[in-house]
Amino acid sequence: MNLSRFVLLLATACVARAALVRLEVTSRTNVAGYERIVGRAHFAVDPALPVNRAVTDIDRAPRNAAGLVEFSADVLLLRPGKSNGTLLLDIPNRGGARAASAFDEKFLMEQGYTVAEVGWQFDLLDGENLLRLYVPEARGVRGLVRAEILVNARATRHSVAEANHRPYLVLNPDDPALKDALRALGEKVLSKRAR
Repeated sequence: MNLSRFVLLLATACVARAALVRLEVTSRTNVAGYERIVGRAHFAVDPALPVNRAVTDIDRAPRNAAGLVEFSADVLLLRPGKSNGTLLLDIPNRGGARAASAFDEKFLMEQGYTVAEVGWQFDLLDGENLLRLYVPEARGVRGLVRAEILVNARATRHSVAEANHRPYLVLNPDDPALKDALRALGEKVLSKRAR
């Protein structure tokens, strides 16, 4: 499968919500009978389309000159020397490209499968070989963010994020109402877990 056919296929698969506007290739490496392509896919969506209104706060995201909201995602492509015309598309959780290893990369390449891994999480920490989604920041959004945080020992400080994720910023950490709410919540959770 050549690169232009892959771009067309990816654009067709995303047409319901987004349009692929550009594929930026950052590296190409030949590996024993196949090619490893790393890059970034650039998308744009029309926030006025009903299907896109399901995206939280899309109406508050910055728009380009055409009125579209732009975003991008890291992409990893494994292209066999001889394609069988089949694409294995993976949208990996926590940014780890796993499809090729789960199905045995060598086997997939020998059988002619093209593998595409596309990042979808915007809140991953920076790290080697992670596939991320890059989204614009919605303007003027403030509100409650909930996360369950489990610790092994009593602690007075902890990140407001799940493991390996970027935490949301706390606008006013010294707000007495926030401290009271956290203290009350902690007491409630501790009493439930102690039973």
